Amino acid sequence: MWDGPETRYAASGDVHIAYQVVGDGPVDLVWVIGGTTHLEAEWDDPMIARLWSRAAEFTRLIRLDTRGVGMSDPVPIGGLPTLEQRMDDVRAVLDEVGSDRSVVLGQADGGPLAILLATAHPERVSSLILYGTYARLARTDGYQPGWPIHLVESWEKEVAAKWGTGVTLDLLAPSIATGPFRERWGRHERMSASPGQFAAMLRMALHSDVRHLLPAVRVPTIVVHRTDDAFIPVGCGRWLADHIAGAGWRELAGVDHLPFVGDVDALMGEIQEFVTGRRGVAGDGRVLATVVHTCVMGSALEFGDHRWADVLDRYHRLVDDELERYQGDLVRSTGDGVIATFDGPARAIRWAAAMRDNVRRMGLNMRAGVHTGEVVRRGGAVEGVALDVAAQILEQARPGEVAVSGSVPPLIVGSGIDFRSAGEATLTGLPGTWALYVVDDGSPTVAPGVA
Repeated sequence: MWDGPETRYAASGDVHIAYQVVGDGPVDLVWVIGGTTHLEAEWDDPMIARLWSRAAEFTRLIRLDTRGVGMSDPVPIGGLPTLEQRMDDVRAVLDEVGSDRSVVLGQADGGPLAILLATAHPERVSSLILYGTYARLARTDGYQPGWPIHLVESWEKEVAAKWGTGVTLDLLAPSIATGPFRERWGRHERMSASPGQFAAMLRMALHSDVRHLLPAVRVPTIVVHRTDDAFIPVGCGRWLADHIAGAGWRELAGVDHLPFVGDVDALMGEIQEFVTGRRGVAGDGRVLATVVHTCVMGSALEFGDHRWADVLDRYHRLVDDELERYQGDLVRSTGDGVIATFDGPARAIRWAAAMRDNVRRMGLNMRAGVHTGEVVRRGGAVEGVALDVAAQILEQARPGEVAVSGSVPPLIVGSGIDFRSAGEATLTGLPGTWALYVVDDGSPTVAPGVA
């Protein structure tokens, strides 16, 4: 059952545009990505969810799937929308959510769209952020920053042949292109668009050109670009900054185009400072917590729909009881597991072990990932990179194991909880290697008689 932000629809002519609103900050920020998106699938990935949650800490974040993409109405491949139609789609969403004036962030092929909106309807745009984007993508006489057309055409053929395998990561995020995230990104490709749709959108982007609009940009603007962006050359960003009067230029280190990969804090710090006048401050809703991410091993296919539903119902009742006993807080359910936080790692581990033993008595196995780190609390929501780390530690755990990051054992010396080394792992989107340990309490890894 979907338990993420509500997805709603705005009518743009006879087309329905899917959108979400997250956060209640004092400033509206509409983040426009013209290419492949899927509003709900992106929240399933902890790396992407962290980016949107971070933006929602200081804004009312407005996002949409443009027509023909993701959850919005499909359109024929030969009838992909013009920049003007896509601008109308953004305006329809802003009207629907009651946003009279917004900060507009244009990323990749959303940049030309954001520039058109800021020049055609400056009364709707308070300021403009152009991230990893361009006025023109293809090189031409008098404009050399972009891509040679033959290289784009070659990449288009390669992507069409391998679409749905994570192939676009080779340019969008080369630092993690060969890691475990590739499979997750392949799913994103399949859910957001078809190979033909992507190829058509790329061709459309190749021929878009808003250079002539830049002198008409009158709203405060910053251009943000990573120095070695493998997808959109940094020269495209520099050219934008040089040709928009008064535009600020923020060049960040990094090779990845995707904003949720690499130094996310540096990027979001620039955006937050531009939008609010200040960067996030440690302690501003940030606390140290131990995060536990659990997963029950099984499925409706294996047990049957009714029995599996009963199992999960019993499991979640146990979660509530044991959280009260061990003084933990439920962050959210993940369907076949939960994410919970504790103010101490010993309580977190004892809760995870108790849940594992309870599940074993139900004839099933459970595994858990545990990490101690900083989280951000905003009202009832809990976000932060620590949740992502715990989720990836969970992926390393075998059935019946409570796996922990290296941050945990030093904090509970003398607690009576023992660990054994489980080697090291590389976590997607996070630097270095991470030491892993497994709680060694004498329990069998897999429950007897349970695969």
